[in-house]
Amino acid sequence: MSFIDDFTNKLYIYLTGKENNKSNIIRIHTRKLQESGELSFPLKISNWCSLIGKTTHQNDTIFNFLSEIEHNDANKLILASQNWHLNIDKCDIIKDNVYIYLNRTRTFKTVIKSALLENTKTYGAVSTCKNLKFSVKCDDFNSDCDDIRLSELRLKLLTQISKNIIQFCDGIISETDTDFNIIFTVKSSNSSNKCLCGAVLNTEGVKDVVTTAEQFYKQRTLDMRLMAEHKYGLRITSQPGWTEFFKKLGDAAVTIELLRNKPNQTVTTDVNNEFLASRKGAAFILYNCARLATLFKEFDKKVSRNVYPKLPELDEVDFGLLNEMEEWELLYIHILQFPCVIKNCVKDVCRRKIYPNCVISALSSMSLCFSVYYRRVKILIEPRDHIYARLHARIYLLKALEQVMHNGLRLLAIEPVKQM
Repeated sequence: MSFIDDFTNKLYIYLTGKENNKSNIIRIHTRKLQESGELSFPLKISNWCSLIGKTTHQNDTIFNFLSEIEHNDANKLILASQNWHLNIDKCDIIKDNVYIYLNRTRTFKTVIKSALLENTKTYGAVSTCKNLKFSVKCDDFNSDCDDIRLSELRLKLLTQISKNIIQFCDGIISETDTDFNIIFTVKSSNSSNKCLCGAVLNTEGVKDVVTTAEQFYKQRTLDMRLMAEHKYGLRITSQPGWTEFFKKLGDAAVTIELLRNKPNQTVTTDVNNEFLASRKGAAFILYNCARLATLFKEFDKKVSRNVYPKLPELDEVDFGLLNEMEEWELLYIHILQFPCVIKNCVKDVCRRKIYPNCVISALSSMSLCFSVYYRRVKILIEPRDHIYARLHARIYLLKALEQVMHNGLRLLAIEPVKQM
């Protein structure tokens, strides 16, 4: 169970005496954290009646529901949370709503430790698929892979990445004794086993039956090279490796472009438009991934030259020094809630539906947040003894972010890049 799910479950138990029944009455915030806190819930018990099955007086609050064990005010809730993984720092009661502010220092340490030391490559995985056997297939193709059209290419990518997500969540891909058979198809079907994969349309809104997969990959590889040169200032040389490097970028652009929408929805693409927003998204995600790798390389170089002291053990780091708003957003929204992203990917897996677009949306969002932070805050500062502690806290935060980005990219079968 993720930290955020564990927290909301403990909060439900505290308030109602029951475990979370998948209700969303406790709201998890993703914006305006400074003003509204990280979570909130309604104070009046009338909003809870459908969950607790008890008719009460209109003016009663949810804190009164278990008054016999003295759950009667926000201060006692704050005290009770000190034994949870995530602690409450304060609660504000405004207009019949309770707004929860987490203890940020404790949350930074708990989540970063989990991402870097305890789970690493499995950070974000949920147990939805655990020990279940899935057969995941798609329509057969009569032609070679390079000759298939874009709708069939989307189908092929969706099938492979769905397998990746299921396995990431401890599901088993098997052809025998399966619990669920999933067949992705581009043809309408009434079969409960089949899931429709939306067609790839051209700019006229018509299914593209002309462009082959090979042509599309070549065009996107060229587009990514031009974008790297012109937008990001990459200097291309004749050194070996560049061809393979841009092929990987082109492959990534294709995957993100074709899977950015829900699987059953269509995708519109302009094959020859190098500035299509979705393609910029692929470049933007990978550029920020490379930016992180470069930052850590520079940090290690300065450590080896004794410009900076080496990174201390995580338990020795003071995360209370992280007070920039973007730092908290990176941690709370993008790292802490990454398991929520994966849970949304597989929430309907037992109904034979998977949503890889959730991963793409999350990667785009965290890349944007990091980019804003990187432009505004100088990470690798001039060497000064009194600021090393904050530098070390930031390095650990960004290492956790990098791990989350890498986990998301690998689910999409995209290899993280180290330069751009």
